[in-house]
Amino acid sequence: MQTVTRKTAPTISQAVKEFLQENNIDLQQINVNLLKEKVFTDKKEYIVELTLKNKSANIQHTINNEEIKYAVNVIEKIFSFMNLKSNIDTVQQNGFVIIKITSDDKDGLIIGKNGQNLSSLQYFLSITLNKKFHKQIPILIDVDSYINKRTLYLKNFVKTLANKVLESKTETMTDLLPSYERKIIHEEITTYNLKSFSIGKGPYKKVVITAML
Repeated sequence: MQTVTRKTAPTISQAVKEFLQENNIDLQQINVNLLKEKVFTDKKEYIVELTLKNKSANIQHTINNEEIKYAVNVIEKIFSFMNLKSNIDTVQQNGFVIIKITSDDKDGLIIGKNGQNLSSLQYFLSITLNKKFHKQIPILIDVDSYINKRTLYLKNFVKTLANKVLESKTETMTDLLPSYERKIIHEEITTYNLKSFSIGKGPYKKVVITAML
C-alpha cells in the first residue's frame, strides 16, 4: 500500500522540499496534490499530499489501435449529434496521437472563443478514455493547427511566469492543463534555471513554477 504524507507549509514548494529532503529523492520521483489552501490576512497556508510515484508511472504508454479507434468514434458521435460534417485523420507525434479534424467553415465553431470549445472537447475525450481503459491515454485533438498556435502562446506565457518567479523568488501556479501543455511548460522553464512540477490528480493538473527548490 502506498504511503501518503501530508504537510502544512506557507508555500507548496516548502512542503515539497521538506518531503524530498526527508526521503533523499528527486522531484521527478513524487506525486503532489493540493488538498487545501488557506488565505489569511498576511499569509497563505497550504495542506499538501505527497506520495512516491510507482515505477510503472515512468513507463511511456504505447497507444494501440483499439484506443485510437475508440477515441475517433467518440469524436464522430459528438459531431454527428451536432450535425457537423468533418474529416478526421490521426498522426503520431512526440509520444502523442493527434486527431486532426477539418470541418470546412466550421473550424471556428469547434475551436470556440479562446479555444474554449476545443478545450472542453479535449477534456471530455480524456475523461471518457480514462474511464474506458482505466489509464491516461496521450491523445490530442487538433483543429486548424490550433496545437501549434497554443504551443507558441504557452512558450510566451512561460516567459511571463518565469520573470514573475525570478523577481519574487517564490512560486506561481497555472490553471488546470492537459498533459501535453504541462510538458511544454516543464521543458521551457528549464531555460530559466527554475524548477516546475505538476500538482493534482487526473488527466488535467496545474503546474507549479518555483525558485525555491
